[in-house]
Amino acid sequence: MKKTFLYTLILSLFLNNLFAEETLRKVSLQLSWLHQFQFAGYYIAKEKGYYKERGLDVSFKEMSPSLNISKEVLDGVSQYGVGRSSIIIDKIKGAPLVALAAIFQNSPLVLLALENSNIKYISDLKNKRIMLSDDAVEAVSIHAMLRSNGIELNEITSLSHTYNLNDLIEKRVDSLAAYSSNEAYALEMKGIPYTLFNPKDYGFNFYDGVLFSSVKELENNPEDLYNFHKASLKGWQYAFENITETVNLIYNKYNTQNKTLDALIYEAYSLKESVFVNNIPLGNVNSEKIQELALVYSLLGFTQNQKIDLTDFVYNSKQLIFSQKEKEFLKNEEIFYLREDFEPFYLYHDNFIYGIATDIWELFQKNSAFNFHYESFSNSKETQKKLLQTPHAIKLELPYENEKSEENENIIFTQNIKTYPFSIAIKNNGEKSVSMSDLSHKNVLLIKNSKISKKIKNQFPQINFIEVASSKAALTLLDKGEAFAVVDILPTLTYFIKSNQFPNIKIAGTTPYVYNLRYMTHKNERLLVELLNKIIENLDEKEIVKIENAYFKVLHTSQIDYSLLYKIGVPLLCGLFLILLYGYRLKQEIAKRKITEKKLYLAATTDRLTQINNRSHIDTIFQEQLLYATRYKTPLSIIFFDIDGFKLVNDKFGHNLADTVLIDLAALSKSAIRETDYLGRWGGEEFLAILPQTNLAQATVVATHLKEKIETFSFQVDQTITCSFGVTQMLPKETQNCAITRADTLMYYVKAHGKNGVKAG
Repeated sequence: MKKTFLYTLILSLFLNNLFAEETLRKVSLQLSWLHQFQFAGYYIAKEKGYYKERGLDVSFKEMSPSLNISKEVLDGVSQYGVGRSSIIIDKIKGAPLVALAAIFQNSPLVLLALENSNIKYISDLKNKRIMLSDDAVEAVSIHAMLRSNGIELNEITSLSHTYNLNDLIEKRVDSLAAYSSNEAYALEMKGIPYTLFNPKDYGFNFYDGVLFSSVKELENNPEDLYNFHKASLKGWQYAFENITETVNLIYNKYNTQNKTLDALIYEAYSLKESVFVNNIPLGNVNSEKIQELALVYSLLGFTQNQKIDLTDFVYNSKQLIFSQKEKEFLKNEEIFYLREDFEPFYLYHDNFIYGIATDIWELFQKNSAFNFHYESFSNSKETQKKLLQTPHAIKLELPYENEKSEENENIIFTQNIKTYPFSIAIKNNGEKSVSMSDLSHKNVLLIKNSKISKKIKNQFPQINFIEVASSKAALTLLDKGEAFAVVDILPTLTYFIKSNQFPNIKIAGTTPYVYNLRYMTHKNERLLVELLNKIIENLDEKEIVKIENAYFKVLHTSQIDYSLLYKIGVPLLCGLFLILLYGYRLKQEIAKRKITEKKLYLAATTDRLTQINNRSHIDTIFQEQLLYATRYKTPLSIIFFDIDGFKLVNDKFGHNLADTVLIDLAALSKSAIRETDYLGRWGGEEFLAILPQTNLAQATVVATHLKEKIETFSFQVDQTITCSFGVTQMLPKETQNCAITRADTLMYYVKAHGKNGVKAG
């Protein structure tokens, strides 16, 4: 009997797993080379489950000799491929391909020459031996660069590429085509000076890492293609925000070339420069640039006598693709949109309701044509009851939802539509700017009965908080001088000020807290949430900003009483104006410049979410402290730590609460180290602390103390938060990368051995 039960259980588990796997569609991605950071975003999308979340089981195929990637995709051997701009030629010649994304806005393909070869200028390459790909199309950016500098292809000796850097080092060739992220690093490691010729420096900005598919795949499986595109870009975003983690993943799982960690790190940062260019959105493919590249190919003779027709070549990533279930939902079901008093998101005038949230919902309507009707409530308890009892009911999460509402296990949330900071409003009293630390022992007004107000009060016990019923009530009391400040979300504060209801109040600063604009509904409405998330992913940021500008904008100006100036008289006023005009303008310009410089500095050095040093700035600090420690022979230690199971926090509580964990952890960590130490967000949930004049034993004590503070801290999520720590001391003549890698390895040792611990070495 027991054996029968056991066999039945095993069979059931096997069938369940088999069924679960079968629900995922198997697709493959043909890479354009061997595994390396060049394809990091796709690895991350797979390992982090982004593909799986969207119903896809993705496998990767490395490049092999003589393989034609476009043909592989067109024949359906692989559903997706990674290529260069040269797929434009295939499209012009009639291949039914579609470009989904261009990961690298500037191709990293360059020409390398040794410094001692006396090749200093492009013109020096004439009559030289250059190792290029056998496929002239792949090296078209090199050809364009040469020909634009007066060198015809018959004026160089073109050799087949062996992909062996020693051919250049041992001078069997004078120059070779290479990736700036790979071969250049190899030369640096060997201490060999080189000269690099980059086509983009000569005006040839070719795309690279172009993700593409076939028109057949687009027509037959539009939802899968949509999901693959979205998951891939999400993977790339994560990969560049978490380079250390990504590099370790590639090193341990996708390292068929046996690259070192340092080589992968170099490749990552080198490629990052080609991805985020001039604020161009990640993966953007510009139709005008495609047309320009097509013209270059034509001028170089690659598309001679071919009609250039690039209609529908660039995938419209903003076009919503709904599944059959989603289409049926839109056609047959009705949404109950529940509204509460919430200025300026919902405004009421003569039975007409408008506001930011109403206008944003119109964008949803434009993209989906929901069947819906509004229901308005003034009592949040009634709204909550209706939300949980009515099929397909949704409501906007308010910034001051009570604690029970946010932690109700029957409620789920959509992705964030927009994030707004909690800001500080004060009267126009001459104060230029105010932070939370400036509010100590002052009366500050908060909206009562909410989790965020409870959190703020616990975080800043030295402030005399007074809770009131509404934002307007708080601003009224502030206007009467009964408090020093109000803490509320930025849109609400600026709306009231802009509408001249409180002209003597201004915004004087922001807090570490944020409000995420998103919808909430019953946990059984997962299809509705998926549908809403799909629309949120495709909302046009410019349209949202346009809506916001109609209701509020940030006001920091103070009000000035000009009555005395009128009493002085026009003649005297004109005289004073002429005398002071130049000096006034000069002072204003200097003041504006200082403010701008300060804002730019903060933007460049501060992590937007946690308000501590960002990755770039903490890296700079590390360089400076390493130079100081080397010069004066003082110890320097670092602590590298990472939140345990942070993905589960994201999945369980959503990005909104997950972000509060990062904010709180940053504030807690900063308070736990010395004023002479430095803290920065390395990426994602990873943090780096730099401890000058501190040896390994002392740094271990600091890390242990921080670990204990974190595990006992009351975060805003109903879960204990812990971190794993790697601690190390800089060795003589050691590089930053080596120390970071060692600390990172120590940290992952802790994660592999139970988490929530400290490992020093």
